[in-house]
Amino acid sequence: KYVNTKQQDQRLNVFPNPAKDYIIISYDLEGRPGKSSIIINSINGKPCYEKFLTGTRNQFVLSLSKFSSGIYNISLKYNGEIMETSKFVISK
Repeated sequence: KYVNTKQQDQRLNVFPNPAKDYIIISYDLEGRPGKSSIIINSINGKPCYEKFLTGTRNQFVLSLSKFSSGIYNISLKYNGEIMETSKFVISK
């Protein structure tokens, strides 16, 4: 029997997707204290945004006013290691 473990182990959530004016980013590090951050890169790898996180579980709203339309990668980084990466689209 096939089980989609990626869905069950999801630590990073971004919505709405595609987005226009803002995205809501939620994360869950399952009670792992340490240094963590959210990193957004353009599809060609150019760094666009980084936010250092407080707490192991939370969500916040990010305005997209300074972002161009396109595809972006968003990563949840924990103690120097990428825990999860996801794609989202900005369509203005």
